[in-house]
This record gives sequence, C-alpha cells and structure tokens, in this order.
Amino acid sequence: MNRKHMNGCCGCGSTGPPPFPPIPGCLCTAIPMVLRMVPNAFCGQLFQACTLRYGPKPAELADLPLGAYCFLSDESFYDDLTQSYYRWYLACNASFFGIRRAFLPANGDGAFLDATMFVWAIGIGGSVCTPFRLDGGQIFPGGFAQCQVVISE
Repeated sequence: MNRKHMNGCCGCGSTGPPPFPPIPGCLCTAIPMVLRMVPNAFCGQLFQACTLRYGPKPAELADLPLGAYCFLSDESFYDDLTQSYYRWYLACNASFFGIRRAFLPANGDGAFLDATMFVWAIGIGGSVCTPFRLDGGQIFPGGFAQCQVVISE
C-alpha cells in the first residue's frame, strides 16, 4: 500500500532552493531538482518507481540529519515489517550517491533512517553528472545482485 505524502511536501514552499541544488561536497554540481527512480523487475517489491524531488526538509523529519534541503520521494510507501510509512531519501557524498528509507513517525515512535540500500559511484557503470544519471550501482550486501535501480532526469 502506498499513499501520496501530504504533510510537509519536500519541494514545496515559496522560498525554494536554487535551480540546481548545491549539495556540499558532491561531485555533481548541476543535479536536476526532479528525478525519477526506476527499479527493474528483479527488485521485487523492495524498491518502488517514484519521483524524487529536491526541497525543504519536512517538519515531521526534522530530527533526521537530512540537511535543510533534501531529495525525497513525493510518495510515501508502507513497510509491513515496521508497520510504518517511509519516503525514499537520496544523498550524495563526494562521488557516491546512496538511497535509503526515511521512516515517518508512527505509533509513538519518532522518524528514523534505514541503512543505505543501494549505492552508485559517478564514473562507474553508467553513472554520470551530465546529463544526470545513476545506473549500474550496487545493492546492499546480501541483496539480490540482479536488482538494478536507475535514477535519472
């Protein structure tokens, strides 16, 4: 089950970010503000196709170290194991990008970040800054190696 995220839209607001997000320390300096994440059929239900949007961090995720602006999925998705909703969070560290789940507060528990579930290195396997594309990455250790996730404009 998934639902549109209604509270604290990451990407909404009149004092929005500049045309290309300035992510400190990131090799890619002109990342489009709207990206599309598409997993292949080997990923099962582990990853979902969605839109990632750069914008202000929503208040409900205020306690998480995401920065004042961040890339989050527009939609939230339900995790049966934790019985909570999450949004996909894309982060950059130098020439590496990683995607993880940012769980929304639920059942009296606060928001929390999952482990990084997929990583890409710029310059390897089709991952490039211009035009922006993350392809040929690596799933978390123990994940199904045939699962591939592409993030692009």
